[in-house]
This record gives sequence, structure tokens and C-alpha cells, in this order.
Amino acid sequence: MTKRALAVILGIGFGYRLLFIAKSQLRTDELMQALVVRSDSAAAMLDRMRGGGFLSTPLDPLLQRAAVFFLGESAWSLRLHAAILGALSVWLCYRVARFLFGERVALYTSALFALYPLHHHCSQEGLPYALSTFLTLLSYDLLLRLSFQALRGWLWWLALTGVEVLLLFSSPAGIAALLSQCVALVLCLVWKDNEGAVGERGYGEAREAGMRGIELKTVFAFAACAVLACALFWPWAHFAWAGRSVANPEALDLRLIRRIIKELGDGSYPFSGLLVVGLATGISVLLRHGRTNILPLLAAWFVIPPGVIYLLDRWAGDSLAIGQILPCTPPLILVAGYGVTYIGERLTILDRLPSQLGSPALVYAALFAIGSVAIAQSHWRRAPTDWQGAAQFLQETVRAGDTLIIPAGAPLIEYYAPRLAEFRSPESPSGAVAGTTDRTGRRILVCLNSLRLDPCADVKSVAKGGLPPVAREFAGLTVFTRE
Repeated sequence: MTKRALAVILGIGFGYRLLFIAKSQLRTDELMQALVVRSDSAAAMLDRMRGGGFLSTPLDPLLQRAAVFFLGESAWSLRLHAAILGALSVWLCYRVARFLFGERVALYTSALFALYPLHHHCSQEGLPYALSTFLTLLSYDLLLRLSFQALRGWLWWLALTGVEVLLLFSSPAGIAALLSQCVALVLCLVWKDNEGAVGERGYGEAREAGMRGIELKTVFAFAACAVLACALFWPWAHFAWAGRSVANPEALDLRLIRRIIKELGDGSYPFSGLLVVGLATGISVLLRHGRTNILPLLAAWFVIPPGVIYLLDRWAGDSLAIGQILPCTPPLILVAGYGVTYIGERLTILDRLPSQLGSPALVYAALFAIGSVAIAQSHWRRAPTDWQGAAQFLQETVRAGDTLIIPAGAPLIEYYAPRLAEFRSPESPSGAVAGTTDRTGRRILVCLNSLRLDPCADVKSVAKGGLPPVAREFAGLTVFTRE
């Protein structure tokens, strides 16, 4: 029965991630990675990753490259690996929850994770977020079983080291995950389990493995694995991340904190509130059941990575992308799933699970599903920056003798229309307004509207006054043409 239920959950999770996966065109960040994937050679891929604006890592582009080789280049083929990894992450969430809390809680928790909007959203993007989340869950699954001696032997520690290396090569979030695991083990070492717990108390496989707290030798073994993983990752970091300096970093203020809270609900404050309710319930249940040894581990998993990633982004001069902290969100679902599973018919936190899920748990799951579908629909309807539409328009419009000026995003437009590179000029945007006598063709200026320091500000002010150039609007872009 459990296997059938898990199969249904995984099937729904995978189908949900495939649904409308190719409905929207590639977004700006996806296009930047797609340009890396399209490179003619491995050397060109490395050069583009090294020259990118973000702390790039090679593993996800390599997976995309393999998908494109077998399936051809398209939006859905660039995103397919994320959907597959997203569904596998649901399975890993089940494994972690079963090890900590038992099968009943694990099924409920994996169902919530299959519907979690932020994970669903990132599982439909051709970016590293789904991969880093999958590898983070896999590393925690192995680490928990090794720490509580459900798995034994140096080969398993070697396997964990391999997963940690892949995690580091998947995203800068791997550094944050590695640090959070070190802190979690130390906290668990000094925070012993409450042996006064009675009844079922939600123990899963960990209890069968003789879970009595983490030993000091486990911490040393993991430290050795972490040092080896970092040593293997260091050549890439030195090659691709050298020469970074802080440039216009995102300031840590109340607005950033509010944005993180909102984005944990995938842009929805009500859904973030639903997560908070589940989290508060789960913490209350864990405390009542004497599961205090689990709290520091899950807290380190959730709290430490955002701070580390924020510091990395400041160093790289980039703003915080919410997908980067996706790998630290599973503890929210694990705690919420544990708590809501133990709520009785009268909202009473039970000492022992009843024979079936109570009405509050079913209502919470229903709200989770409704909120997830509503948020997903808003993403499907939301138009991204229309790089493809602008590229097709320019390809049909530009003719011999024309001059094309693209201050920002030229490679993204040329991804869809490579021949436009022949017409591109390094002139300043003001050249689209000023008339000259030595040119007979038109000047066409493409402006990205989302830039803080807009190089097209002068051109836009002239166009608003009713004077040439003529403007053509696309989502996120404006094309000005002067005869």
C-alpha cells in the first residue's frame, strides 16, 4: 500500500512538473545558460561560464548539453532534466522523512513537497536550482543514515564525498549546504535526545537503527569528507571565480527580508503564511514529543544557507536569486508535515497517530494544493521578457544598410536570430536619435526596460515628446526605429 501511494505521489509530482513546461519561452537567466550550452566546444563553454556575471558552475549546463544532444534544442529539452530531478527530489524527501519520522509522516510530507509551489516553479526552469536541491537532499539522506549508523563502512562515506563534490559543482548553494551540515552535526553532538519520550512519537528508521545521538567520530569523518570535496572543487573555483570584487551588491535590509519571506511562498504572502502555520505546528509537536535532537539539524539546514549565499552574492556583485535558497526549504516541509499529521480532529496535538489522517491535515493539504495550482497558473500567464518576439521582429525588419544598436542583452536576442550580429554596431543609444549624413540606412535601437541605469533614457524622453524615433513595444523590451 505504501509503495502504491508513493508511486501515485511521484507520478502526480512528475506530471505536474511536465505540465506546460514549454508554455513560456526561455527567461533571461535561462537564455544566459542556454548560450553556454550552445557553445561550439568545451573550451568555449568554459570561457562563457568564466566570463558570466554569476558564480557559475558546470554540472547543470553539462546535463543540458546532453539533453540537447539527444532531444534537440528547444525550451522543453533545456528544462526536462529539471522536471526529472524535481520528481526525484520528492522521492528523496520521502526517504528523509521516513528515516526521521516514519512512513505515515513521510507520505504526507512528500505529497506536500510534490505540490510546493517554489520547488514546482524551479523544476520547470532550465537553471541549476532543481539539481542543487536534488543533490542537497541526497547528501542529507546519506549523512543522516551514516550519522545514526543505519549505513556503515568507508564506501558509504566515499559515496557521500562524491555527492558533496557534485553538489559543489552544481551551484554556489553547495558551499552553504556543506557548512550547514557541519554546523548541524556539531549541534546534534551536544544536543542529546530526550529519552523520556513515550508511545510512537513519530520515530522512523532512525529508531530502528539505534538512534541515540551523533558520535564525535562521525563529525570527524564528515569533516574529512568535506575537506576532500572542497579540495576537489577548488581548481574550478580558482579558475572561474578568480578576480571577483563587490560591485553594486544587494543591501541587506527589511525589503530583502520581506522578499525572501514572500518568495518562500513563490511570490505569495498567503502561501508563505500557510507555511508558517505548518512550521509553528511542527515545532510545537516536536517539542511535545521530545524530539529536540531533530530541531538543531533542521534549523541549521534552513537558517544557515541563505546567509552564506547572500555573502557569496555580495562578493560576486550579484543580487540574491530566490532559487539559490531552494535547497534549504525541505526542512520547512518536513516540520510542517510532521506537525500537521499529528493534529487531531479538534486541533489537538496527538501523542500517537490515529488510524487515518484527521480533517485538519486534509484541509491543510487541500489548501496547499489549491494555492499551488493558483500560483502555477499565475506563472504560466505571466509574460517574460519577450526576447524571442523582439528577435523575430528584428529578423523580419532589418535589411542591408541598417544599423542595429543593442546596449544590453544582444547575445540573448541573437540566440533566436544569429544573423542580427552582422548588423550590430557598438554605437551609443544617442546615435539612434542624432541624424548623420554618412549613412543611408535606418538606425534601430533595442532597449531593455528593466535596467536601473537606463542607457536609453534620452531616446525614450524624445520619443515621448512625439518626435522620432518610432517605438515598437514588447514585453520588457522597446524597439526604436529612426529612418
